[in-house]
Amino acid sequence: MQHRYTLSGMSCDGCKTTIEHALNELPGVHAEVTLNPPSITITSQKHIPLQQLQEIISKLGPYQIGEAHQHTSEVPSDQSMEVPPIHSEQQHNHSAQSNATMHQSQTLATPDKVHHSTSADKYYCPMLCEGDKLYDSPGSCPVCGMHLVKHDSVSHSDQEHQHNPPIQSSTAVPTPHSHVHNDHNTTHQPKTASPADKAHGNPSADKYYCPMHCEGDKLYGEPGNCPVCGMNLEKVPILKTDLQYTCPMHPEIVQDHPGNCPICGMDLVPIANGNNA
Repeated sequence: MQHRYTLSGMSCDGCKTTIEHALNELPGVHAEVTLNPPSITITSQKHIPLQQLQEIISKLGPYQIGEAHQHTSEVPSDQSMEVPPIHSEQQHNHSAQSNATMHQSQTLATPDKVHHSTSADKYYCPMLCEGDKLYDSPGSCPVCGMHLVKHDSVSHSDQEHQHNPPIQSSTAVPTPHSHVHNDHNTTHQPKTASPADKAHGNPSADKYYCPMHCEGDKLYGEPGNCPVCGMNLEKVPILKTDLQYTCPMHPEIVQDHPGNCPICGMDLVPIANGNNA
């Protein structure tokens, strides 16, 4: 059977992917999330209670799920116009949603418990979804749902001044996730070429790539702007050592093979023995 629900609280493709991945982990469930209009279509062998779905997405961020005006299910044609009473279930679901909203509000609006707190006791979103806004307690960003990072007055200030200059392209508009961060003074690159590869005509030598990987590992033959997000293309660096892979948003994640970050799901990028070339 198939059910369709409304969804509020999403603001980007990252939110959509996170919710879709979490719901698809339910056994026998296929979930499809759309950003515009914001909705979830659940296809399953048996009905999944709305309260169970709300509990799952509430753990991911400030998302609210509700009944859509239309939904399809396996109902005999002679009973297609009959709707069983659902007042008690709706009241129960409404109560569950209210409790989830209250819990999220308390999490995001925790009063200061320590007098004379400094900026070192604050937290910020690594995607800067709300600019330089700081939060009083750890948790998830209310916009994109990513984990908040503890504020460091020195490194955070340096990070703000190391963003790329404004995009000059008049046709490409960066997405909300089109930010380049230099967390912990590192610059992560998707592809590298060693001096030996360059000497033997490796195709990745003297190539350029988009820092946001808009087209995956696609390389460009000359500098310029990414045709998708408009960001400045970066030159593929030359590494002199073996590669390791890390997450641009969570540098503590390091492994010896490519893959996805277990925290935020972003593609891991290569580094050289834990340091960029």
